[in-house]
Amino acid sequence: MGVNKIRNGMYVADWRDKDGNRYRPRFATKHEADAVYEEMRSAVRMGKFIPPKERTPSPTFAEVESKWIATRADRRGAMLDNYRRCMDKYFIPRIGSLPIDKIDAQKIESVRAELRQTLAVSTVRPVMAILSTVFKFAVRHGHLTVNPMLNVERMHTGAAELTADGDDERDSGHAVRPEEIFNAGEIRSLIDGASPDYRPFIATAAGTGARSGELAALAWDDIDLDAGLIHIRRTLSWAKGTEESLRCRFYPPKTKAGVRTIPIGRELVTILKAWKLRCRPGELAFPAKDGRPLRRSTMWHLGFVPALKRAGLRHLKLHSLRHSYASMLLAEGAPITEVQHRLGHANSAITLRVYSHFIKGTDSGATAKVFEALFRHQEDTKSGGGIKSA
Repeated sequence: MGVNKIRNGMYVADWRDKDGNRYRPRFATKHEADAVYEEMRSAVRMGKFIPPKERTPSPTFAEVESKWIATRADRRGAMLDNYRRCMDKYFIPRIGSLPIDKIDAQKIESVRAELRQTLAVSTVRPVMAILSTVFKFAVRHGHLTVNPMLNVERMHTGAAELTADGDDERDSGHAVRPEEIFNAGEIRSLIDGASPDYRPFIATAAGTGARSGELAALAWDDIDLDAGLIHIRRTLSWAKGTEESLRCRFYPPKTKAGVRTIPIGRELVTILKAWKLRCRPGELAFPAKDGRPLRRSTMWHLGFVPALKRAGLRHLKLHSLRHSYASMLLAEGAPITEVQHRLGHANSAITLRVYSHFIKGTDSGATAKVFEALFRHQEDTKSGGGIKSA
């Protein structure tokens, strides 16, 4: 019993159930076989292992997926919508009608290869991770003995081309490049070109680096105009209701670091004071015209895109204002920990990865100071400055 290597280079996870029946599924790697062996041995020991002959007829993938979705009713609405869209678009049409115990690694790799024909690796990878979660659910509930995803070969991302500055460039989209941000002059033109109904939102996005969901969730109680501070305490998430009607919910930020305080300058304070006098009365600082929370798509189509056109600027995303804010902080010499806090990143490694281009382009003058400290004594000695009279 245990994990053993066989002739063709594969590995078997070898175990027996409580009745002495033997099971020997095969795997491409020892790591996969070890994981299944430990999981099945634990299930047998705890009395949770269900032999195939004792199981009810295998449900289809669509039936298991439906049960899985039901267990996630407490998730954020937008996240739940994402799960449903992912399943309905990518997997239900391809494997939804198949009995879940008939879906093997080969079939999953075939589906993944089909998706890769039209989707980037950065899109396919999280989609496949969601699929794996469904199969894990099926194992826990006795529909499968082994998660077939454990036998799926790791997706090859392809060789990355080195750019002129030596960076490893992949299609993950994590690192922000200079061409993806606005400079200060462009942002001023953007704010000037925005309509009065959306100018305060755009100005606040540019002056805080806050996410659009965080700004849409801002209440006037979160804004201290006297102290020049904005407190980020929640975010807004939109999702479709049971009857396909849009509904919104407020959630705390995803991480503790997302709860933060951002200082703002007097120029933005002036804009917000004027906006508070003319905007629709209510709790929210940036409501829609009907008083409901503002949707990101509304801001995009009615506020941001028209402002881009009036300012004659290239077509960038609303999220580019967040990146622009961070890059300008770095250009002004702000330490990475300060930028991390302003953006609400959980750790500085995220900030370093996303804004590495701007950090490398910043010269603090520290090198000159190091050389001065190391070699000034030698220069003074050569010039006679290091010799003192008795």
